[in-house]
Amino acid sequence: MQFFTVAITVSVFLVFLIAMSFRTKWKKEGICRERIDRELEDARRWLEMVQFRIPAMTHETDVDGGLVAVSDEWLTELGYKRQEVIGQSFAALLNGASSEVYRKEVLPALTKDGSCKEIPLQIIKRDGSPLGILLSTVAELSPEGEIFRSIAVFTDFTAQQQAADELIKAQDEFEERVKNRTAALNEAYEHLVVEMKERKRAEVILRNIAEGVYGATGVSFFTSLVRFLSNALDMDYAIIGLFDEQDKERVQTVAVCFKGEVQENFSYDSKNTPCAKTTDRGMCLYPKNVKSFFPGDNLINSMNIESYIGTRLHDSTGAPIGLLAIMGSSPLEATGTITSMMQIYASRVAAELERLKQEEELVQVRNLESVGRLAAGIAHEINNPLTNASINVQMLRKKLGFLQNDTPVLKRVEAVERNIERASNIAKELLLFSRQKELELTSLNINEVIEKAFDQIQHAQGNIAIKREIAPVNNIVGDSIKLEGLFINLFNNAIDAMQKSGTLTVTSLEEGGHVIVKVHDTGNGILQKDLTKIFDPFFTTKEVGSGTGLGLSIAYGIVRQHEGKIEVANTSGDGTTFVVKLPVYCKEAG
Repeated sequence: MQFFTVAITVSVFLVFLIAMSFRTKWKKEGICRERIDRELEDARRWLEMVQFRIPAMTHETDVDGGLVAVSDEWLTELGYKRQEVIGQSFAALLNGASSEVYRKEVLPALTKDGSCKEIPLQIIKRDGSPLGILLSTVAELSPEGEIFRSIAVFTDFTAQQQAADELIKAQDEFEERVKNRTAALNEAYEHLVVEMKERKRAEVILRNIAEGVYGATGVSFFTSLVRFLSNALDMDYAIIGLFDEQDKERVQTVAVCFKGEVQENFSYDSKNTPCAKTTDRGMCLYPKNVKSFFPGDNLINSMNIESYIGTRLHDSTGAPIGLLAIMGSSPLEATGTITSMMQIYASRVAAELERLKQEEELVQVRNLESVGRLAAGIAHEINNPLTNASINVQMLRKKLGFLQNDTPVLKRVEAVERNIERASNIAKELLLFSRQKELELTSLNINEVIEKAFDQIQHAQGNIAIKREIAPVNNIVGDSIKLEGLFINLFNNAIDAMQKSGTLTVTSLEEGGHVIVKVHDTGNGILQKDLTKIFDPFFTTKEVGSGTGLGLSIAYGIVRQHEGKIEVANTSGDGTTFVVKLPVYCKEAG
């Protein structure tokens, strides 16, 4: 019993010890479990932070390639919500080409090496737009070597791709610029070679022409120049022409050369011709096919002209006065050299034309002065005898007062009186021509002067129709008496030219700082050969005894005194036009 009791006691003690041992073990295991749970919780939080809150686009896929976790940055950049993509295949979010790359290149690389780095792909964002990415991923493989799961990170490749594209584009543009620049340099070099050859050729041509025209002036210079231009430039025609003062479309040649031979001058209408273009533009160039541009130009068609270069001539004030042109039956090649030469010689021709005009005016003035002094002497010499003759005739008439008026003696006395009166009038005109007294200048309107002149010729009009084309004009400064005499003279000349039947047209207008008056008659006109002498003293186209030839010389002197110009334009068979240009009165100039 005692043994049983001891046994029971021992058993109880052993059970107690075992219980205590288990208790201690359970206590230790509880502590470990708690630590493990905490570590697991820490690991879970860390994994969640890595998976979701890391500031990068990351995701985790399962064995089937489905998304099991994505970072917040991933969702933000792509615009998806987490519930929309979890469980979806990552390959399904890629565009067609990238999906193929992912299946055929990325997955095999993961199976073989367990990782791949910076694979360029395009993923489709929630709004449908593509996003270029560089994908780097690592995979956990099963014992069988299959992908168990993978973790991937990718970066936005768009900016980098754009930079790369821009770099490639810039490189391509740079290469294109280098290519173009090289081509331009090569072309410039070729042009330079050609230009050097042309320059040497131009120097030779210029030297030859300069030697050919050296020392020549006037008509000799013009004819020499057109001949040497024609020969040196191998052109068929070379012409120098002047524009008609009244009709700018009409050109009067000064010098003409055809195949090295100087030709007779002529006038032509430049309308619808290359010369008209030259008049408008200043320089006109048709290297070939000029006939096709001017099918209505009978002149160039009849001359079989293929090429044309013309340049306008200007006086020292810049006003156009004529043209210099060359024409050929073959196309032109080196036009740059030729146009430069044409411009050089155009300046020389214009200067010579202006020099000749000034020389003519100077000669005219000197002639007028010389003739004026002579006229004054003649007038004084014949005035006294005329006065005596007139007194004696009057005394004779008194003594013969008893005779009938129709007796032969009285008729002869009357004839003597008429001749004395005519001689006296000539003497008065000579004195008027010779006297250059100071002008009595006032501000006046030329239209009023014209009307006063018309009043003075009422008796001489006969069957002449008067046509007034009077426009409002500014005042001029002038001597009203002398200007009235000027227009009376022009009106009477016009009436005489029409032989009492026709139309006298008087036009006034203002242009280029000048008041212009045109007096046009419908008479037979003036012969071309007489135009240059029309203002010479004692020159007249009237019958002997019908005029002294001083009227237009006096008119010329009056206009010159007023610092103006008087010109004559003759249209054969259609009358004559005199043009008077007088400067407008400027108040500021006083």
